[in-house]
Amino acid sequence: MSFKLILFDADDTLFDFSKSEVAAFHKTLEPHIAHLPADDVFEHYKKISRKLWARLENKQMKIDQLKVERFRRLFKKYKIRKMNAKYIGEQYLNHLAEQSHLLDGAENLCRELRKKYRLGIVTNGVEYVQRQRLAASPLKELMELMVVSAECGFSKPDPRIFKYTLEKAIHDDPSSVLMVGDRFEADIVGAHGYGIKTCWYNPHDLKNKTKIQPDYEIRHLSDLLKIL
Repeated sequence: MSFKLILFDADDTLFDFSKSEVAAFHKTLEPHIAHLPADDVFEHYKKISRKLWARLENKQMKIDQLKVERFRRLFKKYKIRKMNAKYIGEQYLNHLAEQSHLLDGAENLCRELRKKYRLGIVTNGVEYVQRQRLAASPLKELMELMVVSAECGFSKPDPRIFKYTLEKAIHDDPSSVLMVGDRFEADIVGAHGYGIKTCWYNPHDLKNKTKIQPDYEIRHLSDLLKIL
């Protein structure tokens, strides 16, 4: 297959979101929850946040609602009554925007691929957070474009975000595009729905519970070079 444009998901495909999330959460909340077990609070926050992101991807919630609701639910769980969920949500995103940790091998992979292909990122999330994180990373000079769901109004797996991305890239041939991502439902199902070839980055050997098959599947980022 002769690809011309390689698209990547951002978090947990190129960026170490887990590391960034932990740092941003503790920096935001530790001064306010010193009386609580911080790690337990964080684990509960993650469960809430993942559930709400699933609702957003299923078009059951807007991003502005999510930013506040995850902290509102967290404060309700721990009976924290004096905290402003909107303010804390904004502070958390500001701290998250400061985190730009890459997964091992991500920079080397992109440097090698950039020699032969156009590269881009398609990600769900808050626009200024994702763009600031990219700008602070070595990938900034390697990525030709970044599309964030908030800017176009569609979140993965909606195929329209991929349509928007190809229009922005001035690339009208989906068959010569490869989408690489770790989230099967968002990245693989979404890209497949727009006729784009897919590579599932699956480091944890998760099971595919759908009838859709990725064109490729890899455990390590470096394995992508073997495919291409």
